[in-house]
Amino acid sequence: MRAIVLEHPAAGKAVEVEIEAPTVGAREVLCAPIAIGLCHTDVSVIRGYAAVQAGYAPSYPLVLGHEFVAEVVEVGAGATSVSPGDRIVAGSHISCRRCAHCLRARSELCRNKRLIGLDIDGALAERFVLPELIVRRIDRTMPLELAVLAEPFAVALHAVELARHQPGERVAVIGPGPVGLLTTGALAAAGIRSTIIGLPADEQQLALGVELGASEALTVEAALASRRGDFDIVIETAGHHAAVSAAVSLIGPGGRVVCVGLPQQAVEIDTADLAREEKIILGSRAYDLSTWDSVPELLAASPGLSRLVTHKLSMSEIEEAIRLVEDRVATKVMLVP
Repeated sequence: MRAIVLEHPAAGKAVEVEIEAPTVGAREVLCAPIAIGLCHTDVSVIRGYAAVQAGYAPSYPLVLGHEFVAEVVEVGAGATSVSPGDRIVAGSHISCRRCAHCLRARSELCRNKRLIGLDIDGALAERFVLPELIVRRIDRTMPLELAVLAEPFAVALHAVELARHQPGERVAVIGPGPVGLLTTGALAAAGIRSTIIGLPADEQQLALGVELGASEALTVEAALASRRGDFDIVIETAGHHAAVSAAVSLIGPGGRVVCVGLPQQAVEIDTADLAREEKIILGSRAYDLSTWDSVPELLAASPGLSRLVTHKLSMSEIEEAIRLVEDRVATKVMLVP
């Protein structure tokens, strides 16, 4: 069968090859992809960025793809929650379900977890296999452009969960890329208005953030000039060291920063400032399996998020898709078989 693979960690590009088709095992689901999202993590792994690659331990060649919508082709023995013909989405984490983190509903911290498309073979193939446990059925009427956002939407939803917003607290999202815009949408779905913050070059994305539920949009410079210390929560999704520093400056006493991005450079933090004002910095690592219980419903209630998908290409056009992401031409690229 055809698959898009990274042949080795220094390959620098993804290629289309023929590989052996997988078989379905007990409590597994054999799937055919309908749409696959391409994200910055995929691009970073393909291009060989060491800071991102260090988070995974794949065997090569690796079939890529961890954001997807698929159709169930076959179910293994003991799998009862879905049937052939069902349309599904899923998380990318396969955790051990036995360690202390998993048992405390923090499976995102499981030291034994494997990530689909990053540690083990993913969805950019004619067929792929998933554990039934991580699969969630969706309504076939949900537009593909919305459904393909399920995995990054779960990332955003988990960050919102960690922020533990209380009534009256002021929230900002810094970084209006796909995850930042999805976070804005997740906040709006929870009835929370936010301020979205980015660079002057992000004008279109900032405007889209307002359309998706943010109450206002600001540049980082304007926010630091007029809103320093104004926010109770800042969710950082930019993945840049300067954005983290700005986020810490934007929260006031007792405020908290939720860091979702993965900066390439180390961040310098004035811990004396943290101590004086009891500011809190939290890391947000994807999602727990329980986060997925609300993903289909909340995503279906946020149809405007489908506008994040700006480009649709075939799987064989993977290099063009990567270029669109690298050059910031695309907000989100959707690949189809």
